[in-house]
Amino acid sequence: MENKYKAHYHMNEDGSAEVLCELLDCFEQPCYFQYKKVSDRNPWIFFCGNINLTFCVRDKITLGTVICKTRGQYGNIHTISFTNEYYKNISNLLNVYGEVILTTAFNYVNDYVWFKDEGKNGIHTQHCTYLLGENDKDYYIADNPYVLLEPAKIELESNNSVFVIPKSHFQEAFEKCCIVTTLKYQNLPKTKESELAYFMAICKEIGTDYIEKDSVKGVFLGRQALLLLKSELENGNEHMMDDFFVYHIVIARRIVFKRCINLFKEYIFESSHVSSLLKQSIEQWKIIKELAFEYHYHNKKVCLSAAKKMKEIIEIEDALINEIINIPWKTII
Repeated sequence: MENKYKAHYHMNEDGSAEVLCELLDCFEQPCYFQYKKVSDRNPWIFFCGNINLTFCVRDKITLGTVICKTRGQYGNIHTISFTNEYYKNISNLLNVYGEVILTTAFNYVNDYVWFKDEGKNGIHTQHCTYLLGENDKDYYIADNPYVLLEPAKIELESNNSVFVIPKSHFQEAFEKCCIVTTLKYQNLPKTKESELAYFMAICKEIGTDYIEKDSVKGVFLGRQALLLLKSELENGNEHMMDDFFVYHIVIARRIVFKRCINLFKEYIFESSHVSSLLKQSIEQWKIIKELAFEYHYHNKKVCLSAAKKMKEIIEIEDALINEIINIPWKTII
């Protein structure tokens, strides 16, 4: 059996969650697995990203996190939407790339939690999975076991990180949505100096996005997103607390960023201020996440409590971003 089926992904061999993987969103996770195939550098640095929030005003208001533009420069990413010959097209891409990232209507795949939670109401495409390979009848998939209904029943023997799902289970889902993404990294940072330059570029990106006041296609970033979120909460829009996973990622990105500050502290004259503010920010966002959990699972009204907390968070974020923008580097790259 190929080594990729023996490797561990979301879970370690002992069944514990892989720490960095748990701090990434579902698209970043396959990117992380691809990165580990081609680089032996510290992945915490490369997967440090933009810590800003997005506030999207389109058909409905949604929250999100910013895709890191600095990291995106190192990945050659192609996304293809298929409307027919799904299995043949996916096989062709697997033959070329080895692994691909798959997005489909997961609420139509009876192995996933959304099949039970959402049924066939709409399409759940806010997830993607890492497709490792196939045989004539099955797909071999690396995914978070928490999004699978009965992961133990479909585990690959001797590996709790790989799952075997019959291709036929995807047929109806593919008819609703079949999007495949390929990724190939290029010119990755390979030295401490190039990693430092990478991290400094991320700091600059965070600062630029935080103070951006104009929207792009209805998407507001940074401080504007925080102010709009606070306003919606003050006006009683409980749906702002519905997707608590967004708040998990907001916290996770600050945890990764804080670790990178520590990794690069020898290049900074004074890092205690930014580290302290990151700690405060993480603690306050954890309270927002807990409130979102109460709303999502227990239907509790939490808007007013969250709105009050957002006032405090904005003050902390203002100070945090100012510290990030003005980090006293010992060197200029």
